[in-house]
Amino acid sequence: MGAAQENTGVYVTQGFLSLVVVICIVCMGCSDDAETNEPLVYDDPAGDYTPPHFRSSKTDDVHAGPTIQKVSWRSLDECSVESISSVEITVEIESGHHPIESLRIEGAVTGCNGTISDYGPMIASTRNVITCHNVTEHEGMVTVVDEDGQGDSLFFQFDACQPGHAAHERADGP
Repeated sequence: MGAAQENTGVYVTQGFLSLVVVICIVCMGCSDDAETNEPLVYDDPAGDYTPPHFRSSKTDDVHAGPTIQKVSWRSLDECSVESISSVEITVEIESGHHPIESLRIEGAVTGCNGTISDYGPMIASTRNVITCHNVTEHEGMVTVVDEDGQGDSLFFQFDACQPGHAAHERADGP
């Protein structure tokens, strides 16, 4: 009976050792692939992808879509520093391919509130009336995008109660 028990122990020990050897071989095979010192190469399968909301060719042709020609601002009522007043923001746009009414216009001005709603852009058309707190300089940004996703943006800034306008500085004219 003692000999049978010894044989069982030998078989268990040999089976265990065989399992350990197999696991070590598999692990060493995997570790060779993971320990290469070469950087991973990312191959972009769609290098010309553009998001669906801004479908345009990957060129710098700003004039292909609509362009913001000028953004103007002026107070609509009596304005004094450290007061609140209504300000008209006018956006002049040139679009050769789409009617102006079909363009998406969005923008905002620091230190101001939209008068139509507290939600969404305060500049949403070519003529906008907003309420500004005339304490400091105001900074704004307007973006226009057509149905094809081509667009233009313009940053502007103005002092409290001061009328004015901003336009792109382009090589082919103002």
